[in-house]
Amino acid sequence: MFKIFIQTVFSLTLIGALYAKDFPLQKRVEVEISNHSTTVLEFPFKIQDIRFDKFKRITYVSKNELQQDKEDLTEGVTVPSLEKVTETKVVNGKKITVVKSGPTSTPNKNTQEKPLRIKKSKDGNIVELEASMTGSTKAIVWGYEHYPIMLEIKIVKASKEANDYFKFIDYSIPTKEVKEFEAASHETVIQKLLLDGYLEQTPKGYEKTVLNGVEKTNDYILQLNTVLTGKEYMLKEYSFMNTSDKDFKIDEKMFYQKGSVYAVSVEKLGRVLQPNEKTRVFVVLKKG
Repeated sequence: MFKIFIQTVFSLTLIGALYAKDFPLQKRVEVEISNHSTTVLEFPFKIQDIRFDKFKRITYVSKNELQQDKEDLTEGVTVPSLEKVTETKVVNGKKITVVKSGPTSTPNKNTQEKPLRIKKSKDGNIVELEASMTGSTKAIVWGYEHYPIMLEIKIVKASKEANDYFKFIDYSIPTKEVKEFEAASHETVIQKLLLDGYLEQTPKGYEKTVLNGVEKTNDYILQLNTVLTGKEYMLKEYSFMNTSDKDFKIDEKMFYQKGSVYAVSVEKLGRVLQPNEKTRVFVVLKKG
């Protein structure tokens, strides 16, 4: 029987320099981490409790074959109350002091190796995972005001490409960067959004969603590729292809929605496409 060991309260100065990759906060989050390494999960709220499901160990037999032990290896575990110990670490290029802690009770020396060790930061919003074997488990994270977060954790063989710092962003709360970006005049915001769209850039703090919505007619194929979402504004980027046997002129009115569309920009000058020709269309909208 394997047990997931949980520690709480550490002053964060992580081993080496870790740099966070932003992920949108959702009800269900999948996290893939490397075995025999440390991974950091940063949440935009103070964690009240974490409850783990049973751990299922996976043994890698070959590149194309996996042998999974179906036996339930770990009982559900809650975050215990721990006494404080001290340690120091560095995150995102910043020096933060990390207070490490140990369990209030003495662990059983006869207990088998623990597949996953979890430490919670002193501030309560950062979780540090240390994996010692490949496998998978689930955890429910409590503390977000709207709903609990379901974590699906998969531990895979060590990889240099694996992400080691997941920073979850609550895009329902506008960031400082979004507020500053949208504080400019209405016309300026529209121009900046269109420019970012053409350059395939995402304004700081905006959420980028990749989609694949397709509309087909006898004359064209319209595909929605990406959506950039801020506090008050949105930008949609489409691919438009003329599938007819004659020239087709794109009418900007095709994209207008009363009261919600601020601007439409077609990449092709003159907006006339020859048969099988393709262009991009950008639409700036009111969020909502």
